[in-house]
Amino acid sequence: MSHENWPLERQTDDYCPKHPHRVSYLPYYTGSDYPCNYAGTFKSSTEYNNYLFYWFFRNQDASKPLILFVNGGPGASSMQGLFYENGPFRVINETGDYEIVDAKKSWLEEASMIYLDNPAGTGFSIAEQNLSTLDEIRDEFVTFMVAFLSEYKEYQNNEIYLAGQSFAGKYIPNFATAVLEHNASNPAVKINLKGIMVGNPIASPIIERT
Repeated sequence: MSHENWPLERQTDDYCPKHPHRVSYLPYYTGSDYPCNYAGTFKSSTEYNNYLFYWFFRNQDASKPLILFVNGGPGASSMQGLFYENGPFRVINETGDYEIVDAKKSWLEEASMIYLDNPAGTGFSIAEQNLSTLDEIRDEFVTFMVAFLSEYKEYQNNEIYLAGQSFAGKYIPNFATAVLEHNASNPAVKINLKGIMVGNPIASPIIERT
């Protein structure tokens, strides 16, 4: 498949600042509105070689909020949310080969977006040690967020919202609690959490099904 229409003019440093994680080429992309985006991993554990994979899309209005989205599962990759739900890309197969095209609508219009493969071992995230409790998962989430905001310092004062669906009904409240506890400890890097959003959440299956 030819990618000659890939929009190189979008990759100026003014439009998309240089960074080792900048995605300057995306195979199978055939759209015309390529967003500024970065993808990679940050270490999420001080004890194990666990790394969480993120894909970050930068809204051109730097004052817009930052939304972090996770799918549920547990263990479902958030690439589902990116490519099939609220992200700026869609995957189609209308010509006998797969293509990545621009979404008609996405949350990127209103915010900068982070799609996180959570917990370690999910999707492109790496786990030397798989996690078995929500306490472990939330601790690694906070470690990831501190690493992300330390790397992308310009977002430390932006409003941050945590969002997700399904089993994220358990993840997101735990993440929010861990963030508040982290901020209360007077850390060098605070996480400017302003709210949470959960869709079709699994929060307490026994109660919800009775």
